Amino acid sequence: MRATELLRLADQCVKCGLCLPHCPTYAQLANEGDSPRGRIALIQGWASGRLAMTPVLAGHLDRCLTCRACELACPSLVAFGRLMDGAKAARVEGLPPWRRSTRLARLRLLSQPRLTSLLTRITRWYGRLGLTRLADRVGASRLPGLGPLFRLAGVIPTTARTVPPSAPESPDLELFVGCMGGLAQGPAIAAARNLCEGLGLRVLVAAKSGCCGALFRHNGFPAEADARRAAWARD
Repeated sequence: MRATELLRLADQCVKCGLCLPHCPTYAQLANEGDSPRGRIALIQGWASGRLAMTPVLAGHLDRCLTCRACELACPSLVAFGRLMDGAKAARVEGLPPWRRSTRLARLRLLSQPRLTSLLTRITRWYGRLGLTRLADRVGASRLPGLGPLFRLAGVIPTTARTVPPSAPESPDLELFVGCMGGLAQGPAIAAARNLCEGLGLRVLVAAKSGCCGALFRHNGFPAEADARRAAWARD
């Protein structure tokens, strides 16, 4: 996304602050840079050339969950999700080609259901063997580069669950799992299915859930996301 388009979207924000109580990162950190209007101001400064993309600025943007809760509270109807995705894409475009290729390769690996299933099994054994506590004791979970991976390995067993496929006749609805749903939101998806079936609804869960492209769009690769979404729609 071009800088002019980023600025056009950001200029819709009047900085009223009505979004702040709805932002989970601002609620946790109480830092204006981690609020929706703060991030919009940072994007404005960067897109206009007044601010450099420093690690501190990038950290504020990367901590956004892109949950878009702020959009529901915004009286100016700021397209915050589109703005954040556009800023991420602009940042990725500014990376050296080898770094862009490396990031894209990692995302393609993560979008493979077989790999996510393998990650689930590995992290479960990681927890059962007590390696989570060991990583905390030796300080591995606080390392700048590897710390997030250690913490993620400790969380995945609680967020992952296999959602068995089902193909009832004349289904009332289809529950889309996607390439990451079972890994990141498995219990929530299973609960949604149980609720629907408890209400007497016939739920279709595809045996092979494709990638909708969200993983790529939120990480700065909109062209790849569009291709994935088109392929999933065809299937």
